[in-house]
Amino acid sequence: MGATGATASIAVGQRLRKGAQGIVTGLGARATRGSIDRMATSNNVVARAVGIGLTKYTGVRDAADKAYKSSPQGKWKENRKTRDHALATRTSDARTQQDISANATAGGPALERAVRDASQTQLIEALQKHKVGSLEYSNIVGAMTQSQITKLSEAKDDEFSPKERSAVSTTVTGKITTRITDPATSRIDTTKVPSLTFDELETLGDSWLTNPTNLKLLTNSQVEKLAKDSKVLGTGQKATFKDDWKAALKVGITPASIKEVMEKRSPKEIVKLPTELLENIGAIPYLSESVLKEIAEAKLPQNVLNNIETNMAAPGAESTGQDYLTRPTNKHRDRFW
Repeated sequence: MGATGATASIAVGQRLRKGAQGIVTGLGARATRGSIDRMATSNNVVARAVGIGLTKYTGVRDAADKAYKSSPQGKWKENRKTRDHALATRTSDARTQQDISANATAGGPALERAVRDASQTQLIEALQKHKVGSLEYSNIVGAMTQSQITKLSEAKDDEFSPKERSAVSTTVTGKITTRITDPATSRIDTTKVPSLTFDELETLGDSWLTNPTNLKLLTNSQVEKLAKDSKVLGTGQKATFKDDWKAALKVGITPASIKEVMEKRSPKEIVKLPTELLENIGAIPYLSESVLKEIAEAKLPQNVLNNIETNMAAPGAESTGQDYLTRPTNKHRDRFW
């Protein structure tokens, strides 16, 4: 197409578009994107022809929407939508508050659902209705997700005071501590500490985490995660956390403490324990063939390997481990000599 033809084509297109916009203006508030689309599929021949013509121009359809929204009818409809949405929000908020209040004493799934659907403002209002330490307060805090707890701890002072934030933190810590405490002895149930999540460990705080009595109860993966990502441990504490963990494991080694440490660990985890545990005679029930293979691959000091080999000849040694070290053909065994 030549320049003259192109110019003529553009001019025709502009006239058609202006004509279409004139039709829209004439239709006024009745012309919307939806009504234009309906006209294009109408059984009425004239309406369909007009509708099909108008749908070709995106700008015209947008103009129709704009014209409708600025008309009295359009404004009324938009205002009504806004009012309806606000009313629905207020109704939903009130229902959530009612559900929290109704289930705060009993707790359970119903309270959890209500609390987890609540906004931060609603949670703050719900907590402020109850005395710190009361059953209702404790149940509401216990029903919160870790994300909700974290956001509350970061709330502004004018929304949730430092004293209120501290009360939530103390309540959460207390609930975690209660969960991992053996009621019969009032001491920590060592079998429950490995199930604590990273966030729960963080909630317990740096004093709890760095206490050797607690520190030695952590799993390899918990220690790795805390040393890398903890926000409650200081930079220096994180730098020495793994070494501190190993030091805690070496304190007061007994057959019972070795069992506690080794019994539920994988071979790859056992080999990362302090060598003082591995070469202790109390470790021989847990040094299976798979564990000894990991030890051989780890290239531990020769004196440690010698001590392990000597210990494995004693009564009570794990049978596959004994067989591993006495088997005539063993590609790993030579590493112990």
